[in-house]
Amino acid sequence: MVCLRTEGGVLTPCVMHDSAETQTLVCVRLRRDEVLKKWPSVSEEIRQLNTAAKESACRRWLTNIMRESPEAPRPKKQVRAEAQEQFPGLSQNAFNRAWANAIADSGAEAWGKAGRRP
Repeated sequence: MVCLRTEGGVLTPCVMHDSAETQTLVCVRLRRDEVLKKWPSVSEEIRQLNTAAKESACRRWLTNIMRESPEAPRPKKQVRAEAQEQFPGLSQNAFNRAWANAIADSGAEAWGKAGRRP
């Protein structure tokens, strides 16, 4: 049986002859279509993230947006809609926490001010 063994944080392909004996494979070739069947795409991975992981990913995403234009904030409602497309299943409360933390992380205080933008 072919399997993956973890050695120092690195996955190594090997052949397992029995429960005690394994042989490390040096040169491994995989078919792309078979690999893609086994491992989902990035967008599918995001769909499967738990709530905390989605919030954390959203926070990093928001922080980058806010750092790009700290003095020119975009409407929160618009950014929330984009975030919910980017991170399906992200709740409004999780977005609001990520928003507040991203403002602190980026130092873009203008994004936290209420009211219409000039």
